[in-house]
Amino acid sequence: MEAPISNASTKRIAVVTGANKGIGLEICKQLASHGIMLDVADSSSVSSLANFIETEYGKLDILENGFDIFKKLLEVAQETYEKAEECLTINCYVMKRVIEALIPLLQLGKSPRIVNISSIYGQLRFIPSASIRKNMDEIDEKTEERLDEVLQSYFKDFKEGKLKDNGWPTPYATYKLSKVAMNNYTRILAVRYPSMCVNCVSPGFFKTDINYDLGMSRSKKGLKAL
Repeated sequence: MEAPISNASTKRIAVVTGANKGIGLEICKQLASHGIMLDVADSSSVSSLANFIETEYGKLDILENGFDIFKKLLEVAQETYEKAEECLTINCYVMKRVIEALIPLLQLGKSPRIVNISSIYGQLRFIPSASIRKNMDEIDEKTEERLDEVLQSYFKDFKEGKLKDNGWPTPYATYKLSKVAMNNYTRILAVRYPSMCVNCVSPGFFKTDINYDLGMSRSKKGLKAL
């Protein structure tokens, strides 16, 4: 969703991804009551979005990444390699590309912040392997390279049917790993851009179509803190 902005330099500009339904949509509704936001859930080009924001507003203040792929609980337990690849691509690599494309605009913003919507499944305790946990927990100059190596190792073990033997999280292995990777990348960004407020947030177990409305409450009640 787009709207014209007057005096853009005095307004706070936000981008919300994954806003077609659920938590992302509710964040959009709450942001819209306070200012202007852009819903890029259906954007065909991240670069064109960045160009649009630069041309129209000249900066970006808030980037909220709420998009991910997590099929309904009963479906994701029997994922194929193709679905696993799709999940990690969207939840990790696409998120990273969006952030990298918009970082220059965020650096021009007022008190810029990045909020990545994570999950309780993003906790390291869900990964049985101590070596994988160690690689996903350390933050140094080689962290990003090491993160990619971990994801590639996961793909290899998935193809060979060795997920359980090699200590990957089960069930919902790919989704859990994607959220752990998101948390790790968020920490990388926080170190790399100390002038920005960079966080990942687990909003809680809300009622959505993913969990067949079995959550504790509707997203509207629990997202005001975001």
